[in-house]
Amino acid sequence: MFSFLSTNGGQSSGQPSPSLIKEANEHVRMMHLRIQDLEQRIREQSELLDRRDIEQRDQLKRIRIAQEAEKATYYIQYEKLEHRCEQLETLLREKEVQIAYLMHRCSFLDEAASYVPLIDQLAQCLKMSLAAPPPKVHPVRPTKSTSEEAAPMTKTIHGLSTVSEESGHVESQD
Repeated sequence: MFSFLSTNGGQSSGQPSPSLIKEANEHVRMMHLRIQDLEQRIREQSELLDRRDIEQRDQLKRIRIAQEAEKATYYIQYEKLEHRCEQLETLLREKEVQIAYLMHRCSFLDEAASYVPLIDQLAQCLKMSLAAPPPKVHPVRPTKSTSEEAAPMTKTIHGLSTVSEESGHVESQD
């Protein structure tokens, strides 16, 4: 790049020429400016990265807090649902017992229902018997047989009453 052994018009003194020194100094100054510019960029990017890192840590912290709050909410909901499930299971067992009891009672009703046609027939028969006019009852007189006419008899039943077959009157004995 730079040649300190340049020849200026045939002189070779081993000393760099002033224009070469000036050019080298300008180059060093430009490099120094470039280094300062790069260092400034590095500082800015480092600060930017630090800010982003802080922002991301804060965001991560907020996310973790929100996550924990959400977990707590879900856990509370879970406990409520678990309690509700236990209540429903208890209710289900009670209903199953009630169903078994009612099924047992239904068996009695089914048996009673099987008698409905017979009860209907009996009710119809009773209605018809009550609706029919009462029969005329004629007193019946006993007829005398030939053996009874020959020997009148009185019966005594354990000392309570006697009946004279001839007269047909009941007599009480005390």
